[in-house]
Amino acid sequence: MGAIEKVDLGDLDLSDLTYCSSLDRDTGPLLSSVERVGLIVPPRVQERDGRLVIVSGFLRVQAAVRLSMKILPVHITTQSDPLETLLSSLHENRFTRGFSWIERTWVLERALEWFRVPEQWAIDELLPAMGLEPAKEILRQHMVAASIPLDVRRKLALLGCSLANAIRIASLEKEDQMVLADFLTSSHMSESMLRECIELLKEIAMRDALRVRDILRSPQVKGALERAEGDRVQRGKALREQLLRWRMPRWTELRDRFERAKGRLKLPRGVSVKTSPFFETKGVTVTFEARSPQEFVEIVEKLKNASSHWEALRELFSALDGS
Repeated sequence: MGAIEKVDLGDLDLSDLTYCSSLDRDTGPLLSSVERVGLIVPPRVQERDGRLVIVSGFLRVQAAVRLSMKILPVHITTQSDPLETLLSSLHENRFTRGFSWIERTWVLERALEWFRVPEQWAIDELLPAMGLEPAKEILRQHMVAASIPLDVRRKLALLGCSLANAIRIASLEKEDQMVLADFLTSSHMSESMLRECIELLKEIAMRDALRVRDILRSPQVKGALERAEGDRVQRGKALREQLLRWRMPRWTELRDRFERAKGRLKLPRGVSVKTSPFFETKGVTVTFEARSPQEFVEIVEKLKNASSHWEALRELFSALDGS
């Protein structure tokens, strides 16, 4: 490991990120720990061309900088093959904190571009060092995500975007990626909702010969988001709804008619009336739960009263027929 020595913080070359694998991590908890008890585990550094470069412990050094520490304990390791040094740094981080998908893409693209490592070496050595299976498909997926500009990747990762959705976003044009990432900073979506919106954007763009950024900047989308005001969750739902209306206007029209008709029926509480998701069938399914004979009779009586709303029933079934 090398001897522990105390060095001036100013002697460390903080600009050399050759072995860094930390991106946008919250140093708050570490900061309070270092402030209270100091650096229990000294960072590892290596002397290169008269400079001390950090091998591992970048977050610890960041905390020391924020605390205005002047002297740091460090392990000074002997110089070795850069790839072996990179691997040792990754293994150390793997057992202390793990890696996010954006950190894995950042490491892999630098290894392939800076170090010019063969793909097979990246598969056999780098992927396991970051806790992944040594598979060509896993490398391919990460490199697809790595094609997204780093600043856009950082936005997506901070918003909780998964690797799977990052891969979907990577298929968009670069400017489309940036515009979508900006939209997501003001809208909250679940992973499934984001996946659905990405697919809707692609389908609309292909059908209408539009660019994704033009769809997102359209008056229709802007109006929907303005109506949702400042609530990020509601803005996410508003974007999805507007894209659905754009992509499937006839289906959303029938869905709205069906729901309005249900509302006019004044159904008893706890009674559900549903049809197939895309109106493939012409019937409805009515369900309810009764916990006693008396409750059963009460619900049936209320359903009988609801059946007297003939106009609402006719509208409900005409929506099913598409008429």
